[in-house]
Amino acid sequence: MQAIVSPSDSVLHAGFSVVDAADWLDVAMGSLSVQEAITLGLHHGLGMFECEFTIAECAGVLGFSKERVRFIERGALRKLRCYAADRDFC
Repeated sequence: MQAIVSPSDSVLHAGFSVVDAADWLDVAMGSLSVQEAITLGLHHGLGMFECEFTIAECAGVLGFSKERVRFIERGALRKLRCYAADRDFC
């Protein structure tokens, strides 16, 4: 009998075993530049950042304009989507 795994706890990889979502995210975040990883971490509470910051708060912490933070975030999310697609996680 197979264990029931919550979709919120894992990502299913077609034909392979269940990959822990947190581990996958750590690896995927490693594909980003430091600037991109920090921006996503601050705004979405990922990695070492435990709470979510607003775009304005991120801009203040990073010393960028809000538009620059949005630009960095868009690029980082695009890279993560490509990373997921390349590895059949989409």
